[in-house]
Amino acid sequence: MDRFIAAETLAYYQNFSSRDARLDRQRGAEDGYRELPAVEDTDFSPHEAYRIAEARTALNEYIRRMRTEIDKIDLRIREFVSLRDDDYSSRKSSLYVEKQSRLQRVNDLVGKGSHRYTELVRQRDEANRTYREREHEFGRAPSLRMHEPIIDRPWFSWLSIYILVLLFLALLEVPVNQLAVQLSFEFSAWISYIIAFLIGVTFILQAHFLGVQMLRFIAVSGWRKLWHLVLILLTLLLMATMILVLFQMRGEVTATVAAQSAIIQVPGATPPPEIAQVGASNFFSNLFGNLSNALFGDPTESNFAQVGLLLLNGLVLLIGTVLSCLRHDREPELEQAYLKKRQTERAVDYYMRDFNRDASDIENEMSKRISSAERLADQIDQDIQKLEEERMQLKRQIENDIRTVLNILSQQLTAYQESNAQSRKSQRPVYFGNFGLRLLGEEVLVE
Repeated sequence: MDRFIAAETLAYYQNFSSRDARLDRQRGAEDGYRELPAVEDTDFSPHEAYRIAEARTALNEYIRRMRTEIDKIDLRIREFVSLRDDDYSSRKSSLYVEKQSRLQRVNDLVGKGSHRYTELVRQRDEANRTYREREHEFGRAPSLRMHEPIIDRPWFSWLSIYILVLLFLALLEVPVNQLAVQLSFEFSAWISYIIAFLIGVTFILQAHFLGVQMLRFIAVSGWRKLWHLVLILLTLLLMATMILVLFQMRGEVTATVAAQSAIIQVPGATPPPEIAQVGASNFFSNLFGNLSNALFGDPTESNFAQVGLLLLNGLVLLIGTVLSCLRHDREPELEQAYLKKRQTERAVDYYMRDFNRDASDIENEMSKRISSAERLADQIDQDIQKLEEERMQLKRQIENDIRTVLNILSQQLTAYQESNAQSRKSQRPVYFGNFGLRLLGEEVLVE
């Protein structure tokens, strides 16, 4: 726009050349021949005054229009400054207020200011106090192993190495007992797998209970020791019963398979009475006979398999019992106090972890919004800087254009005065040659 203004108002001066001063030289020669202006004159001649007025008119129009453009830029700068200083500041301030409000609300609901947190801390402090009392009472820390959670998450706090090993032992019982369950009760395959797994879980729970009772038997005295001894014997009796029942079930399955194999090998043959009636025999009638035959009878592949599976059942129970002894402390009060202490500590940690996650989400969200506002303010600053540079450029252009017009006016006046002095016979007027750009500027830029 500024170039168009200069082109419209200062076109004559922009396109001026030395040949364009010919009219001034001609007019100067004519006035000099007539001895005009007079030697004693101190003011410009009418022709010079016309040139000065012509330049003044052009520059005044140019400067007026350029000032209008500068005023437009100043208005935009003020608008941007107002947007930056008022709108942005209020927006940023409101964002900070919103951020603090949301953080405070989260803190009151699920943070340190909440009733739930206060209750968890109270339970933790009470559990710590109880544990210190028990530790002082027994004079030692609890002897526990494999009790810490593998996955540090609230929903998996129960999952320890001890639980995993017990589950593995329970699964180890499934292939040992599944076929016997399926053939003895004629269940479908998937039901027999479920029952076999439940049998394995029962074994492991018995082993767990047996290990705990053995530790308690060592720790107590008096009639309580007798009570734990009774529980141990009952548990062992239940274990032995289950193992022997499974042993008998596997023995009957083996006998049934052998009978069917004999019929297949000799078509139309009738199996021996003692074999044909195995599957229909009473469940417990031949238990000790089968056990004696497996342990002390002829060393057949079937007997080896029966004994191996029997030993595997016993080994699983033994391992479970040993692990239970390692997992627990012989003093239940000390163990429970320690476990309660760790449980309440984890509860506080999990609660604060959730709070910190929520607070961090709010921090990140609000930081992004504040950063977005700051980027907008930075963009506004850049726009203001560009407008200020544009304004300075316009001012420099005005100065250059004024200087250009004054230079051309000086050339016009110089051409007039030199031609005038050459044409006149008398002395040149006293004011000839006594002007400069500053004086011309004072004459021209009267507005």
